[in-house]
Amino acid sequence: MPTSPEIQPNFEEAFAANLEAQWLRYSKISAGVSIVLVPLFALLDWLVYPEKFVAFLQVRVLCAATILMVVVVAVKWARRLLPLA
Repeated sequence: MPTSPEIQPNFEEAFAANLEAQWLRYSKISAGVSIVLVPLFALLDWLVYPEKFVAFLQVRVLCAATILMVVVVAVKWARRLLPLA
């Protein structure tokens, strides 16, 4: 029967640090894509609802700004609280 390999003593800590670093990186990438795409889809608003384009654009810019603020706060919080390697 195969035996299970020994786990290095710091493996779990290194794994957790790596996982947290990936979470932070992927969160920033997702937010960046959202910040770009949300206002970009205003082009569809303009094609479908040209009379309400300005109102929809304002809402989209507000959403993108909110995403940006949440990311800035979350990154500062994560850097302070998560033990990243």
